[in-house]
Amino acid sequence: MSANNDDEDNGEVFLNEDDDILEEIYNMDQQADLPKDADEAFNDEADDDDDSIHIFTGHMGELYTVACTRQLVATGAGDDKGFLWKIGQPDWAFELHGKTICTGSDDASLRVWNPSTGKNNHVVKGHYYHTEGLTCLTITADSSLVLTGSKDASVYIVNIATGKVVSSLASHSESVECIGLSAARSPWAATGSMDQKLIIWDLQHSLARCTCEHEEGVTCLTWLGVTRFVATGCVDGKVRIWDSLSGECVKTLRGHTDAIQSLATSSDGNHLVSVSLDGTARVFEINEFC
Repeated sequence: MSANNDDEDNGEVFLNEDDDILEEIYNMDQQADLPKDADEAFNDEADDDDDSIHIFTGHMGELYTVACTRQLVATGAGDDKGFLWKIGQPDWAFELHGKTICTGSDDASLRVWNPSTGKNNHVVKGHYYHTEGLTCLTITADSSLVLTGSKDASVYIVNIATGKVVSSLASHSESVECIGLSAARSPWAATGSMDQKLIIWDLQHSLARCTCEHEEGVTCLTWLGVTRFVATGCVDGKVRIWDSLSGECVKTLRGHTDAIQSLATSSDGNHLVSVSLDGTARVFEINEFC
C-alpha cells in the first residue's frame, strides 16, 4: 500500500553538513497513523559519535524490530504501530510471501503452521527440546530446517517436515537472543547471547568455529548479504561488524543511546538499518563490506 503524498503527510528533511547524519525524519503528532511534518525544526546538537546517515523518528515508543529491502524499511515498536519507510523519502509499501510459518512461544514450544488453513502441522515441545521460552528462530533457505534459541541458553535444529529435533548447539551460558544463517558459507550460522558472545557455527558438524566477545549482551545480528561479515547489535547501543573467518571486530558503529533491538540490511548491501529502545531507527553505510 502507499501513503498519501500530500505535503502534510510527508516527513520534512533537514541537512546538517557538520554532522554525520545526512537526513532526519521527525514527527511531533502523536495522533497520526503516519509521520507528519514537525511544527518546528529539530535542533538537537550534533553528536560526533553518530555514524548513521538517516534517522527515522516517527514512532512514539521503543522500537523492537526492523526489516528492509533495497530501499524500503519496515519498523515495529511499543506504540503498536508499524511504519514503512523509504530511505531518503517518506513512502510506504509492504508485501508478504510464504508457504510455512514457524512461531516460538514463551511456553517453550515451536509451532509449524499452514497459513492457508491456519492449523498447526507440528508442535515441538518437551523432552529433548527447550526448557524455557523461545526468544528467536530462523528458517533455512530451502524451508527444510528451523533453528530456535531460548532463555535456557540452548539452540536446537528442527526438521520442519517431520517436526523432529535433529541436532543441538551448546556453548552459550545465558539467554540466546538471536540466530542468523550465512548466505555465503552454507551451512554456517551465527548466534548471539546475553552472555556477551557471538558464536559462529558449522552446522554440518554442530561445532563452534569461533567466538566473538562483546562488552555487553548481544541482542540481535544479521549477516551482511553474501559476505563473510556479521553485524551485531548490543545492550550498549553499539553496532559491531565481525569477520566470521577470523573472529575479529572490524568496525564499530555508534549513534544509538540505548539497547539495539533489531538489524536488517538493504538488498543491495549498501545500508544497514538498526532500531533501538531509544526510539529511533538509524541507517549506516556499509559499502566497504560488499
